[in-house]
Amino acid sequence: MANSYLQRTPSSLGNKRKWTFSCWVKRSKLLSSATHQIFSATNGSNTVDEFVFQNDKIKMVHYNGSSNLVQLRTTRVFRDTSAWYHIVLQADTDNATSTNRWKLYVNGESEPFDDETTFGSQNLDTYVNSTDVHRIGSDARTPATYLDGYFAHIHFTDGSLYGPSTFGQTDSTTGIWKPILSPSVTYGTNGFFLKFASSGSMGTDSSGNGNDFTVGGGNLTQTQDTPSNVFCTLNPLSVATNHTLTNANLTSTNSSSSQGGVNGTLNYPTSGKWYHEVKINAEDSSKGQGVGIGDNVYRSDWGTYSNFVGYLSDGTITAQGDAGYTSYGTAQNVGDIIGVAYNADDQELTFYLNGTSQGAISTSSMDGTIDFDNLCPLAFGRNMGQSFNFGNGYFGTTAVSSANSDGGGIGLFEYEVPSGYYALCTKNINTYG
Repeated sequence: MANSYLQRTPSSLGNKRKWTFSCWVKRSKLLSSATHQIFSATNGSNTVDEFVFQNDKIKMVHYNGSSNLVQLRTTRVFRDTSAWYHIVLQADTDNATSTNRWKLYVNGESEPFDDETTFGSQNLDTYVNSTDVHRIGSDARTPATYLDGYFAHIHFTDGSLYGPSTFGQTDSTTGIWKPILSPSVTYGTNGFFLKFASSGSMGTDSSGNGNDFTVGGGNLTQTQDTPSNVFCTLNPLSVATNHTLTNANLTSTNSSSSQGGVNGTLNYPTSGKWYHEVKINAEDSSKGQGVGIGDNVYRSDWGTYSNFVGYLSDGTITAQGDAGYTSYGTAQNVGDIIGVAYNADDQELTFYLNGTSQGAISTSSMDGTIDFDNLCPLAFGRNMGQSFNFGNGYFGTTAVSSANSDGGGIGLFEYEVPSGYYALCTKNINTYG
């Protein structure tokens, strides 16, 4: 959500001692010094209940303006930016047993808390379910410290406790924890269900209560990436220090004169045909920028990186970095959209410039050092900027003007997807890879 959030102020009090919050969340940035908000509520002034990522752990506090009366923090960290996490938080402060007053589950499993945990007193009234502001993705006291990432299927039940098996289940084929799309719950007075089904009404409550949220700040966009189908993004854990990722790790920028780069989060399967698009936001016309594919290995020194194939800004093609360039296609300009079509069956790569093929390349004949078992999309270059569309339907925060899907009906692309090629996402990899 980056600098956006959802907000609602309840018109009546709910149960401030017993409630359940369930959400699916996918992180984009890992900043140990920052707090990334999931859900928060205030009672005015400086008081707050906040449920956050902090130092890559999950933390919940009830702060009364001077001290944390409740503090929960997980023992393990959550740093996988390619995965969706299903998080369930239960509050039951009426419970006589202190350790049962708060429970946290991630992907169906109970999470232990660290030794600095404070469960709070019995019968404590939380600020959740007050008649003051509640926010998703930002601090309730003032919009700040946003979550940079994705949300899906957020449920809140006022006055009822539900465990993770109400909202999720293990897929019998893959063994992966997946959402139950229509859980059977009692939502209560202030309960809600946000499933983000409409791009124009992202805060619509689908519980039947009509407890709609409004969008605040920034650009809140609907994505094709879901807990049931994860799309490739750029990997913040494998990015050069002079490279910056924004827009949920789909925009790559390097404003320096030194080469930099970043790998994708999903590898190409060793079979099948795969497609994505890249929009040029800024470029160094003298071979300074490239669009391509390469080995999925982190490198701090991109000046010596030779295990890739790239279509460069001046129209040449290279598989050897500064070691050699070959005439290939039309030079790129700012605003151009490059289609990248990789045929893993034949180890063949075709680049498209604004929908027009620039010609097929036999990657196996260009560079024998490429590891075809460990290949992924790349962003690389200097004085450059690129926005990737792996099928989510956006370049940065701008939606594609066309709605072209792959042969399986998945993804939203600017240009027609070449016949037989598919978006690089987990559902397609399982089907076609």
